[in-house]
Amino acid sequence: MSFPSDFQRLQKDTPSSLLRYANWRFDQLLNADHWLPSSLIDAWPWKAKSRLRFGALPSEVLAEILKHVHWRDLLMMRQVCKQLNDVSRTRAVWTSQYQSYLAEKEFRLAAEEPIDHYSAAELESWVSQRRSADQEWGITKHLVRERATSLNDDWYALSLVPGGRWLLATLRDGSVLCYDLEDPEMRSIVLTPPRDENNELIYSVTVDIDRSSPTLRFFMVTYLMDYLRKSYVF
Repeated sequence: MSFPSDFQRLQKDTPSSLLRYANWRFDQLLNADHWLPSSLIDAWPWKAKSRLRFGALPSEVLAEILKHVHWRDLLMMRQVCKQLNDVSRTRAVWTSQYQSYLAEKEFRLAAEEPIDHYSAAELESWVSQRRSADQEWGITKHLVRERATSLNDDWYALSLVPGGRWLLATLRDGSVLCYDLEDPEMRSIVLTPPRDENNELIYSVTVDIDRSSPTLRFFMVTYLMDYLRKSYVF
């Protein structure tokens, strides 16, 4: 559904009996007993021109409106009434919020899996965490989050995948491990098997993000490090 053209068509198709049933304007929701954020007011195409009870709108129409509301206002709106609370938790609304977030970013930090695999609650968590992190990062010069950990493996080189969740570590035998930084136990999985059983070579790793992919996808390259040549670069 395009917005607002299809939304205006829905207005035209609204039965006259429903319009006659309404007895107060949309902007009267802004009194002491009702609160709505300004971003919702801006997304509403009728404003005070029509006399339509807000709560009488179908959930599908409300969902189209909420897709254009600021994400923080969307959370606060749940205090207004049960209908807005329910609609604000739907998957369609948070899919739109997810797509809006990606569209704002010069670097597309997509989800780890296709969004069809995410529930509405998981999409809400994904968007809210990153929106909150962006906001905190912009207002503070201190570390937003600090965590001390110890890697038990005999690693040599580390590479953090953009996004901050996945940490790659190359071992002296040439294998590459992947750590999930959101895992409290920091367990690792083996991405590539050992290449040098004698541990005589030293490997490093680099990653290249595939920005055309709708999900988080990257190419990984391991390469030998020549210490003698590298030590004379500077």
